[in-house]
Amino acid sequence: MRRSGIWAVGLLVVMVLASTANAAPTCRTALLVIDMQANLLAFGGSRLQTVYGQPILERVESVVDLVRDAGLPMIYAKFVNGDLQTNADHFHFCESIAPAGSDTVIARTDPDVFADPALHDLLQEEGITQLLICGLYSTCCVNTAVLRGAELGYSIVVIKDGHGDYQANRSAAIEAQAHWVSMENVRAVKLADIDLGSLCHP
Repeated sequence: MRRSGIWAVGLLVVMVLASTANAAPTCRTALLVIDMQANLLAFGGSRLQTVYGQPILERVESVVDLVRDAGLPMIYAKFVNGDLQTNADHFHFCESIAPAGSDTVIARTDPDVFADPALHDLLQEEGITQLLICGLYSTCCVNTAVLRGAELGYSIVVIKDGHGDYQANRSAAIEAQAHWVSMENVRAVKLADIDLGSLCHP
């Protein structure tokens, strides 16, 4: 009786360990909104478009609404340098996509959103392993965020119709996106094709 009891406990331990080994890794997704500042949008006007020729603000509004409804964490990164640093009115976010009380806003002085360790530290603290990325500019800060985020080991999902640049840079933006999807842990997906329910949650 005693031996059978010990054997049963041993078998249970083995089963638990096997189950743990086969379990899906813990992961969590957050939306990263890059540089959708009112002054940049006002200055760029209709020249700021997605790679599909759509107005960037309207597309990011849809992204923010969908992700907020899904209850995923949201992080806003804004570039504050030169005149942007001294005039607060120059770098607030448009009301339609403005951060809510639970959202995080990270200000930086470098085009690379990961240049200041604040973003990486936050993601690590919050257990975030996957980033949905949208914002400005496809050929600059968005491009750098994708490359650096992938380099740091994050799973990256770029929202195809959620990143934008000047019309004159559209070809370069499309080329940048083609390079992103050639990377091992980067995908580019249209907003309508993203199943938020299947993404990593806490």
